Amino acid sequence: MIDETAGRRMIEDMVGRFPELQAALDRHVEDVGELLPHVFLWDVVEITARAYAGESDMDWRSFLLFLEVRLAGGDQYVSELIGTSYLESLPGPTMPGHGIVLELGPLAASMFRELRPAG
Repeated sequence: MIDETAGRRMIEDMVGRFPELQAALDRHVEDVGELLPHVFLWDVVEITARAYAGESDMDWRSFLLFLEVRLAGGDQYVSELIGTSYLESLPGPTMPGHGIVLELGPLAASMFRELRPAG
């Protein structure tokens, strides 16, 4: 049985570490009535892609490191959450912000290649 509380804890830690995400989390909870980590990470993709493009002050490099550390932690649900809801949703090759995929840490980059071999 997968323990989804690890995903919720990761989101809480993420927002604590990156306060720029708080407003998006608040909107998410208001819109859907609760925290749905997979859905919230879709918003986070957009926010970090904009930061990569220089459209915000969010430290996207530290954010990618945060994800790398979580992947290294080995929690199955957290890894699935990061892979299917963040990495798989990163901008495609013809989209603005796609270059962020070249900045992924080794664990995230490996997972990304498995999920999206064409980039």
